[in-house]
Amino acid sequence: MRKYLVSAVILTLYIMCLTSCAINQHGDKSQAQVWDKSGQRWETFLYSDVGRGTAGGIQGIKANGGNIVFSVLEDHEEELDDSADQDIPEDQDVPEDAETPNEIFYFVSFSLEGMEPTVLFQVNRTTTEVLDYWPDGDGKVYYITVERTETEENIDLKRCGIGEAEESVRRLNDFLQDGGSDCRAWKVQTVPDGGILIYSPDGYVLLDQAGNMLTEEIWEDEEHYDVICMSEKDRFVQVYENYGMNFYVCSEGGEKKVRVGDMPASGRYLYGRSSEGEALVCTDACLYSCDEEGETMLLCTWADYGIIGEDVVAFYMVGDDMHSLLYEEGTLKDVTYIDGEKPDKPMELTLGCFGDAYWIRRAAAEYNKESEYTISIVDYWQEDTAEAVGKMYNDILAGRGPDIICFESNLVNDAALGRAGMLEDLTAYLEESDVIGPEDFVDPLYEALDIDGKRYMLPTNFAVETMIAKKEWAGGESVWTPAECLKGVAANEDLAFGVDRGNVADILAVYGLYCAAEGQKNLEAYLKIAEYLPEQRVYISDYEMKRDGKVFMEFTWLSSAESYLYEKGQWGDDIRYAGIPGAEGNGMAFVPINCYGISSGSPNKEEAWRFIESLFAEEMRESVTPDDYFSARKDGLEEQLVEASKIAYYEDENGNLVKLPLFADRSEGMDFYAASQEDIDKIREIIGGIRLMRRENSAVAHIIGEEAGAYYAGDRTLDETIEIIENRIRMLSLENAL
Repeated sequence: MRKYLVSAVILTLYIMCLTSCAINQHGDKSQAQVWDKSGQRWETFLYSDVGRGTAGGIQGIKANGGNIVFSVLEDHEEELDDSADQDIPEDQDVPEDAETPNEIFYFVSFSLEGMEPTVLFQVNRTTTEVLDYWPDGDGKVYYITVERTETEENIDLKRCGIGEAEESVRRLNDFLQDGGSDCRAWKVQTVPDGGILIYSPDGYVLLDQAGNMLTEEIWEDEEHYDVICMSEKDRFVQVYENYGMNFYVCSEGGEKKVRVGDMPASGRYLYGRSSEGEALVCTDACLYSCDEEGETMLLCTWADYGIIGEDVVAFYMVGDDMHSLLYEEGTLKDVTYIDGEKPDKPMELTLGCFGDAYWIRRAAAEYNKESEYTISIVDYWQEDTAEAVGKMYNDILAGRGPDIICFESNLVNDAALGRAGMLEDLTAYLEESDVIGPEDFVDPLYEALDIDGKRYMLPTNFAVETMIAKKEWAGGESVWTPAECLKGVAANEDLAFGVDRGNVADILAVYGLYCAAEGQKNLEAYLKIAEYLPEQRVYISDYEMKRDGKVFMEFTWLSSAESYLYEKGQWGDDIRYAGIPGAEGNGMAFVPINCYGISSGSPNKEEAWRFIESLFAEEMRESVTPDDYFSARKDGLEEQLVEASKIAYYEDENGNLVKLPLFADRSEGMDFYAASQEDIDKIREIIGGIRLMRRENSAVAHIIGEEAGAYYAGDRTLDETIEIIENRIRMLSLENAL
């Protein structure tokens, strides 16, 4: 068995600054700070599984007061090589954990400088499962196991310390039987007086060190909650309801229940307790505290401290000092900040966006690690998107920021903001940059960014918006016209449509089809097309319907060579990427992804540019830009296309080379193989023929959608509807001009 022992090394990195506030202060319920960024960032290297062959890296981790326990799966590759020639019957599934039955648990303490992660115990997962575990303050770990034999299943609370034999504290087979709780929902932790708390959705039991029961309680809640952390005075619980995750604080034996407010949605949550006993909740973006009245307080935004929230796997308190454990690229680190002198002026830039996007947070975190400036993210998102956009515009006009704007194609229009003088022209910055220049961008993309000879935003990636249909319906190889589309729709009205009436209003507005020389004819054709379409779009997941010609057309994005192959696999070889009927060029449009601009009122334009520029640096591209979209750089796009065309093989039992799929869709039972030269040429042709950038035009889309509704309902003629739409758009243009 290999040993996973590494030495602990302390690295000091001087970093940015902001105001400090201890974790237990409550003067401002909106935000406090757990760290003083004017201090030093301390990173303690704990463990690395890089190159160790472990199956899946760290499996789980718990931390308490500087004591940390984590588990990994033992590497059994060498042992398995000896039995590689054994035949496995085709009808026999290989057990999921057959290759890695042993789970090894390590202990390390931050308080013991230089301590190496030390093996505490290990279990064979074919017979024993560790349900939960918790390190106490004295270097011991308590854990609950389920051990299975052919005749019985036993649940035990056990205890182990460094250099100590495993000790059984209590058999738990009869624990909370009245509640009928599934033991896999049980959790264990220690309490300050040395007791051991075991709790579940149905109740809890408090034991002393010898395993004697001190208290047992079955909760009488009407609803079933998932208890995620508990103290001696309350429970912090979560429940999925109303299409989202909600949190409650339950106390007084379940008689008092308070809903937690202001807890944002997140891809995942981690939980803990502060030194004052409040619940701590870690999301992908931030760390919050929650008191017994359900009031939340923002303690820190991870990216401000150069931390990628998704890398946080645990956190703990040592007094009032917060530590976060990061697991990134196979390495486990402990990160904290040590107090320093507060500067006169914290150097901060704001980045405005709509929605909590992973790549935005990652880019800000990577930049904040190295820069004396701090990029702080301001999320303008709210359900009323018009109000959200209006708030950002007002902030820009009033000089309140943001310094950097992340553009969303369906919300913010760079052309409108640029022509209003609210955005900085980035052309001169590009021409002077040693990192990225005009010549580095995909040519048609760079041209489509042009607004009156200026460029106000730069994307690191892009997708392609298009309509997909069978060749026989989509004009063959010629440009698909609205009249041809209408004729095809009318002749195939019994088929399914992957586009709805709302898409029609958006298409007319975004692609400017209402205002061209053929504007009236386009409006007439599209409104007639919309009569055949559903009011609400239905996602068509059955690829056989598409392949068999039972779907007329679908409105979609192509984001990569893989998505091109996926659509081709779904529709068949007679697919056509037809574009939007009547639109300029080949009818398709670039959709900017991970796209940024600079406010013309920013006092920190040069630093804002350095942030945008850093996203295109070679050493940063892989870590801060999405790899599942086409790259905006010529060289990056070329690398993606070459990679998608690489054919991989494996050798079967007879020594024959068998082609490996590039990717697979297991839900459909489909394998997708490397792109052919014909596929690559087609993708290049598609990108090369695009002349448009998708830009938000919600005001016009709203007018078209609103007035078309009366026509669809039969309350107005087509001619009357077109006239009203044109008049309202004309009035809107006049208002904007004023």
